Amino acid sequence: LAQIHRVLRPGGALLLGHHDFDAVLLTSSDRELTESLVHGYASMQLPGMKSADAQMGRQLPALMAQSPFRDLEAVSTLDVDLALGSDGSILDLLQSLYDAAPAGTDPARLRRWREDLGDRDAKGIFYCAIPWVGVVGIR
Repeated sequence: LAQIHRVLRPGGALLLGHHDFDAVLLTSSDRELTESLVHGYASMQLPGMKSADAQMGRQLPALMAQSPFRDLEAVSTLDVDLALGSDGSILDLLQSLYDAAPAGTDPARLRRWREDLGDRDAKGIFYCAIPWVGVVGIR
């Protein structure tokens, strides 16, 4: 942040944002499994990542408060999907959640979890939301 502050023109703005994957909202009949999958995925360190922080989004305001930027403003949005087919990214997220199942998770339970999401979609009661947190700061 100090380097960005240094090269940004005076009066310039920085928007620093990140999803908060540990707070994904997803309707499911198996709440325990859904919570386990969300937390497992959010904490997963993918190839090329030096570390993983499941709650990075909510930590950005404090991070920016320690920087030289001023006039900080926090913003937050929810990327909401009410259907499985509405956006390819929701299917990617659900596959990633599925792949993050803890070792020893019953495959039949995982299959029922995926079927439940499809059933919810067919009934028009599917809901998934991914929080995004951003902080705007001025140089």
